[in-house]
Amino acid sequence: MFADHARKRSDTILRVVNSDGREPSRVFNVRWAVAVASLGLAALTGCSSEEDSQGAAAPADASAESSPAVDGGVDESPRPETSANDGQNEPVPDAMDDARSEVTPDARGEDVGRTDAAEAGSPSADATPDARDVDAGSGGADGATDGNPRDGGDGPASDGARPIDTMAGAALTRGHHMGTAVQTALLDSATEPLFTTVLTTHYDLLVAEYQMKWGTTQATRGVFNFAPGDQIVAFASRHGMMVKGHTLVWHQSLPAWVTALAPTEVGAVLDAQIAAVVGHWKGQLYAWDVVNEAITDDGAGYRSSIWFQHLGAAFIERSFRAARAADPSVQLLYNDYGAEALSAKSNRVYTLVRDLKNAGVPIDGVGLQFHVNGAAPPPLGDVATNLDRLIALGLTVNFSEIDIRVADVPGTQAEKLARQRTLYHDIIALCAARPRCHSASTWGITDKHTWIDMQYGAGHMPLPFDVNYAAKPAVAGVIDAWLGK
Repeated sequence: MFADHARKRSDTILRVVNSDGREPSRVFNVRWAVAVASLGLAALTGCSSEEDSQGAAAPADASAESSPAVDGGVDESPRPETSANDGQNEPVPDAMDDARSEVTPDARGEDVGRTDAAEAGSPSADATPDARDVDAGSGGADGATDGNPRDGGDGPASDGARPIDTMAGAALTRGHHMGTAVQTALLDSATEPLFTTVLTTHYDLLVAEYQMKWGTTQATRGVFNFAPGDQIVAFASRHGMMVKGHTLVWHQSLPAWVTALAPTEVGAVLDAQIAAVVGHWKGQLYAWDVVNEAITDDGAGYRSSIWFQHLGAAFIERSFRAARAADPSVQLLYNDYGAEALSAKSNRVYTLVRDLKNAGVPIDGVGLQFHVNGAAPPPLGDVATNLDRLIALGLTVNFSEIDIRVADVPGTQAEKLARQRTLYHDIIALCAARPRCHSASTWGITDKHTWIDMQYGAGHMPLPFDVNYAAKPAVAGVIDAWLGK
């Protein structure tokens, strides 16, 4: 389903079925081949993870054995990478309920007490972009781009047209993009076709959840495997999407041979990996998460990774310079969790990227992950202040791995989902209000496939679509946020 490129699609009728089995009265006629302005009715169908701030032990994929296996370019089911931290120093207890979401009869969900975007903090004046900055206005309502991969264009396949009543279409009206993490096993799946349907309807930016990490690209020393990542890039090209690479340098997803390197080998091996991986996808990606999660949870310093142990903090600058040498045009980003609001960790991240920028290191932006506990979300005013100080450095920002857990939110399931909608709305509104916030990406699309269940147990329902791929109220919240409602 939806195997051909968007411009080749004829009118398609998508019928949205809610998770309670009822079918909404509205049937949306989706014409993908025309600009958003000419659309009538639109279709609405309906990580990297972190270490817990309490220091709890957590599953990891720090070796080839625990990384997703790759067989013919198709990965196995997702595995958690580390435990999660939402920046609130509050671990979430397991909840073993089956995650079946309630949605309102209208597929977009009813309006539920949102905080107005203005209350979340107004944007400050954006700094002047440099030559490699993403042009936030490059994707208009019809998703047109200038053809530069880092701006979302990848040649003729990227017409980017999305109906305005979809999350991606709504984002494009503001010059932003809606992304998600994906795995190859679910792309064009014959057994789970709704994944592709929802993905190509509501998103225009893909992030490789596992397939571009070291544990896949060079599981055996000297043997590179780019097939799984190539599959994601090819899918994106067919469907007019952009791709962000994730991630080049991280303390996890490392094969055993890397962790066993002699200290004198570490620098050369790191350089060679970055050159090979970035070079392979040169000109095909809009950005790379170059260094991932290098700061400790308390903000006191750098995580004790193999890179820091043998190269010191200089490994970060070295990695960015190697990535720039391999692809002069791709956006280069630092990505971390628990640094969204004002805290010791976000201060340390700010200092890191400021110092890199001042030293002439080729860093273009920052990814803030937003793995959020809905019962204790980060203060949105503090998030706004943090965004504005990063943007003032001349950096772009992206919300890179959003999921919002609601098991701890008090009330009925409907009340939990209403709270989730409000939080998705208010977080996305912060990005929508800032031209230099390039995109917002969820870490997955459906509660059926989420690392949260493996980390915390079932019942957290963190993503915009339920286990049956029906739109939850969060979808309406995201759309409204992008549209400024």
